[in-house]
Amino acid sequence: YWEFYYSNGPQIFVPNISGTYFFQLKGAAGGADGQRVIDGTAYYDATGAELEGTVFLGTGERVVLIVGGAGGVSQTKEGVVPGGFNGGGDTYWSGGGGGCTDVYRIDGVRLASAAGAGGGNYDRYGEPGRESTSSLTGVVNDKRGGGTGYTMSGAAGAGGGAGWYGGAAGANDDCGHGGISGYNDQFFSLYYELPGHSNVGRNEENGSATVTRIE
Repeated sequence: YWEFYYSNGPQIFVPNISGTYFFQLKGAAGGADGQRVIDGTAYYDATGAELEGTVFLGTGERVVLIVGGAGGVSQTKEGVVPGGFNGGGDTYWSGGGGGCTDVYRIDGVRLASAAGAGGGNYDRYGEPGRESTSSLTGVVNDKRGGGTGYTMSGAAGAGGGAGWYGGAAGANDDCGHGGISGYNDQFFSLYYELPGHSNVGRNEENGSATVTRIE
Protein backbone atom coordinates (compact mmCIF):
# COMPACT_ATOMS: atom_id res chain seq x y z
CA TYR A 1 0.00 0.00 0.00
CA TRP A 2 1.57 3.25 -1.17
CA GLU A 3 0.32 6.81 -0.61
CA PHE A 4 1.13 9.90 -2.66
CA TYR A 5 0.28 13.47 -1.70
CA TYR A 6 0.66 16.88 -3.28
CA SER A 7 4.33 17.69 -3.83
CA ASN A 8 4.33 20.30 -6.64
CA GLY A 9 6.04 17.83 -8.97
CA PRO A 10 5.96 14.33 -10.47
CA GLN A 11 6.40 11.25 -8.28
CA ILE A 12 7.51 7.81 -9.46
CA PHE A 13 5.96 4.49 -8.46
CA VAL A 14 8.04 1.37 -9.18
CA PRO A 15 6.39 -2.00 -8.44
CA ASN A 16 8.74 -4.58 -6.95
CA ILE A 17 6.68 -7.46 -8.32
CA SER A 18 4.47 -7.83 -11.39
CA GLY A 19 0.72 -7.87 -10.89
CA THR A 20 -2.51 -5.91 -10.96
CA TYR A 21 -2.39 -2.62 -9.07
CA PHE A 22 -5.40 -0.69 -7.80
CA PHE A 23 -5.16 3.10 -8.14
CA GLN A 24 -7.33 5.52 -6.15
CA LEU A 25 -7.04 9.09 -7.44
CA LYS A 26 -8.58 12.32 -6.21
CA GLY A 27 -8.42 15.76 -7.83
CA ALA A 28 -7.87 19.00 -5.94
CA ALA A 29 -10.31 21.61 -4.63
CA GLY A 30 -11.01 24.98 -6.17
CA GLY A 31 -10.22 28.18 -4.30
CA ALA A 32 -12.78 30.60 -2.93
CA ASP A 33 -13.48 34.18 -3.94
CA GLY A 34 -11.44 36.74 -2.02
CA GLN A 35 -14.36 38.60 -0.50
CA ARG A 36 -15.83 35.42 0.98
CA VAL A 37 -12.43 34.65 2.47
CA ILE A 38 -12.40 38.08 4.08
CA ASP A 39 -15.98 37.57 5.29
CA GLY A 40 -15.00 34.22 6.80
CA THR A 41 -17.66 32.30 4.86
CA ALA A 42 -15.33 30.08 2.79
CA TYR A 43 -11.70 29.34 2.00
CA TYR A 44 -12.09 26.46 -0.45
CA ASP A 45 -15.26 25.82 -2.41
CA ALA A 46 -15.62 22.35 -3.95
CA THR A 47 -13.56 19.18 -4.11
CA GLY A 48 -12.14 17.33 -7.06
CA ALA A 49 -13.57 14.10 -8.43
CA GLU A 50 -12.48 10.60 -7.42
CA LEU A 51 -11.47 7.86 -9.85
CA GLU A 52 -10.47 4.26 -9.09
CA GLY A 53 -9.27 1.48 -11.34
CA THR A 54 -6.66 -1.17 -12.04
CA VAL A 55 -3.53 -1.37 -14.17
CA PHE A 56 -1.32 -4.39 -14.80
CA LEU A 57 2.35 -3.55 -14.19
CA GLY A 58 5.43 -5.66 -14.69
CA THR A 59 8.28 -5.77 -12.19
CA GLY A 60 10.10 -2.44 -12.31
CA GLU A 61 7.60 -0.93 -14.81
CA ARG A 62 7.57 2.63 -13.59
CA VAL A 63 4.57 4.93 -13.67
CA VAL A 64 4.44 8.65 -12.94
CA LEU A 65 1.90 10.14 -10.52
CA ILE A 66 1.16 13.86 -10.57
CA VAL A 67 -0.99 14.90 -7.62
CA GLY A 68 -2.99 18.10 -8.13
CA GLY A 69 -2.81 21.13 -5.88
CA ALA A 70 -5.69 23.30 -4.64
CA GLY A 71 -6.61 26.45 -6.51
CA GLY A 72 -5.31 29.76 -5.27
CA VAL A 73 -7.37 31.86 -2.85
CA SER A 74 -7.51 35.62 -3.32
CA GLN A 75 -7.46 38.00 -0.37
CA THR A 76 -6.63 41.15 -2.29
CA LYS A 77 -7.39 42.61 -5.72
CA GLU A 78 -3.72 42.83 -6.64
CA GLY A 79 -2.33 40.45 -9.22
CA VAL A 80 -3.19 37.07 -10.65
CA VAL A 81 -4.60 34.31 -8.44
CA PRO A 82 -2.92 31.07 -9.59
CA GLY A 83 -4.72 27.87 -10.38
CA GLY A 84 -3.67 24.71 -8.57
CA PHE A 85 -0.65 22.66 -9.65
CA ASN A 86 -1.24 20.39 -12.65
CA GLY A 87 -3.56 22.41 -14.79
CA GLY A 88 -5.84 24.52 -12.61
CA GLY A 89 -6.96 27.75 -14.26
CA ASP A 90 -5.73 31.15 -13.08
CA THR A 91 -8.03 34.03 -12.25
CA TYR A 92 -8.11 37.53 -10.76
CA TRP A 93 -9.84 38.10 -7.41
CA SER A 94 -12.09 35.00 -7.72
CA GLY A 95 -10.87 31.47 -6.83
CA GLY A 96 -8.34 29.53 -8.88
CA GLY A 97 -9.24 26.15 -10.38
CA GLY A 98 -8.08 22.92 -8.76
CA GLY A 99 -5.41 20.74 -10.37
CA CYS A 100 -6.11 17.19 -11.53
CA THR A 101 -4.38 14.03 -10.27
CA ASP A 102 -2.89 11.97 -13.12
CA VAL A 103 -1.17 8.65 -13.73
CA TYR A 104 1.16 8.32 -16.71
CA ARG A 105 3.20 5.50 -18.13
CA ILE A 106 6.88 6.33 -18.20
CA ASP A 107 6.64 6.79 -21.99
CA GLY A 108 4.19 9.65 -21.51
CA VAL A 109 0.89 7.84 -22.17
CA ARG A 110 -1.71 9.12 -19.73
CA LEU A 111 -3.61 6.29 -18.04
CA ALA A 112 -6.13 8.16 -15.89
CA SER A 113 -7.03 11.58 -14.55
CA ALA A 114 -9.20 12.57 -11.56
CA ALA A 115 -10.57 16.05 -12.23
CA GLY A 116 -10.06 19.16 -10.12
CA ALA A 117 -12.88 21.52 -9.10
CA GLY A 118 -13.54 24.96 -10.51
CA GLY A 119 -12.94 28.04 -8.41
CA GLY A 120 -15.71 30.03 -6.77
CA ASN A 121 -16.87 33.61 -7.01
CA TYR A 122 -18.66 35.71 -4.42
CA ASP A 123 -22.17 34.51 -5.26
CA ARG A 124 -21.55 30.85 -6.11
CA TYR A 125 -19.42 27.91 -5.08
CA GLY A 126 -17.16 26.54 -7.79
CA GLU A 127 -18.36 23.49 -9.70
CA PRO A 128 -16.99 20.20 -8.30
CA GLY A 129 -14.81 17.93 -10.41
CA ARG A 130 -16.94 15.88 -12.81
CA GLU A 131 -17.14 12.21 -13.81
CA SER A 132 -15.82 10.85 -17.10
CA THR A 133 -19.41 10.41 -18.36
CA SER A 134 -20.18 14.12 -17.97
CA SER A 135 -21.16 16.29 -20.89
CA LEU A 136 -18.17 18.07 -22.35
CA THR A 137 -19.85 21.45 -21.95
CA GLY A 138 -17.18 23.89 -20.87
CA VAL A 139 -14.20 22.04 -22.35
CA VAL A 140 -11.47 24.45 -23.38
CA ASN A 141 -10.11 23.45 -26.80
CA ASP A 142 -10.03 19.77 -25.78
CA LYS A 143 -7.17 20.53 -23.41
CA ARG A 144 -6.78 18.83 -20.06
CA GLY A 145 -5.67 22.01 -18.31
CA GLY A 146 -8.26 24.21 -16.64
CA GLY A 147 -9.45 27.39 -18.30
CA THR A 148 -7.97 30.73 -17.37
CA GLY A 149 -10.21 33.13 -15.48
CA TYR A 150 -11.75 35.81 -17.66
CA THR A 151 -10.89 39.23 -16.30
CA MET A 152 -12.90 42.44 -16.63
CA SER A 153 -12.46 45.83 -15.03
CA GLY A 154 -13.46 45.36 -11.40
CA ALA A 155 -14.72 41.79 -11.86
CA ALA A 156 -13.43 38.37 -12.83
CA GLY A 157 -14.55 34.87 -13.58
CA ALA A 158 -13.12 32.03 -11.50
CA GLY A 159 -10.58 29.56 -12.89
CA GLY A 160 -11.62 26.22 -14.37
CA GLY A 161 -10.62 22.87 -12.89
CA ALA A 162 -8.17 20.58 -14.67
CA GLY A 163 -8.89 17.02 -15.80
CA TRP A 164 -8.82 14.63 -18.76
CA TYR A 165 -10.75 17.56 -20.22
CA GLY A 166 -10.33 20.96 -18.61
CA GLY A 167 -13.29 22.91 -17.28
CA ALA A 168 -13.95 26.38 -18.67
CA ALA A 169 -13.35 29.49 -16.63
CA GLY A 170 -16.32 31.45 -15.39
CA ALA A 171 -17.23 34.43 -17.55
CA ASN A 172 -18.79 37.68 -16.38
CA ASP A 173 -18.01 37.13 -12.69
CA ASP A 174 -19.27 33.52 -12.67
CA CYS A 175 -17.81 30.44 -10.93
CA GLY A 176 -15.34 28.11 -12.64
CA HIS A 177 -16.44 24.82 -14.21
CA GLY A 178 -15.06 21.57 -12.82
CA GLY A 179 -12.70 19.52 -14.92
CA ILE A 180 -13.84 16.17 -16.33
CA SER A 181 -12.19 12.89 -15.27
CA GLY A 182 -11.13 10.31 -17.83
CA TYR A 183 -9.05 7.20 -18.47
CA ASN A 184 -7.35 5.21 -21.21
CA ASP A 185 -9.40 2.00 -21.44
CA GLN A 186 -6.58 0.16 -23.24
CA PHE A 187 -4.57 0.05 -20.03
CA PHE A 188 -6.77 1.27 -17.17
CA SER A 189 -9.83 -0.75 -16.10
CA LEU A 190 -12.29 1.60 -14.43
CA TYR A 191 -13.64 0.34 -11.13
CA TYR A 192 -15.48 3.26 -9.57
CA GLU A 193 -15.75 7.04 -9.72
CA LEU A 194 -17.49 9.87 -7.91
CA PRO A 195 -17.93 13.55 -8.72
CA GLY A 196 -16.63 16.06 -6.21
CA HIS A 197 -18.83 17.88 -3.72
CA SER A 198 -19.22 21.29 -2.10
CA ASN A 199 -18.37 22.08 1.52
CA VAL A 200 -14.71 21.09 1.47
CA GLY A 201 -13.67 19.20 4.58
CA ARG A 202 -10.36 19.14 6.37
CA ASN A 203 -7.52 17.59 4.37
CA GLU A 204 -9.61 17.69 1.18
CA GLU A 205 -7.92 20.72 -0.38
CA ASN A 206 -5.17 19.01 -2.38
CA GLY A 207 -5.45 15.87 -4.45
CA SER A 208 -4.11 12.46 -3.47
CA ALA A 209 -3.29 9.04 -4.87
CA THR A 210 -2.94 5.58 -3.38
CA VAL A 211 -1.71 2.38 -4.99
CA THR A 212 -2.44 -1.15 -3.75
CA ARG A 213 -1.31 -4.47 -5.25
CA ILE A 214 -4.35 -6.73 -5.43
CA GLU A 215 -3.05 -9.84 -7.22
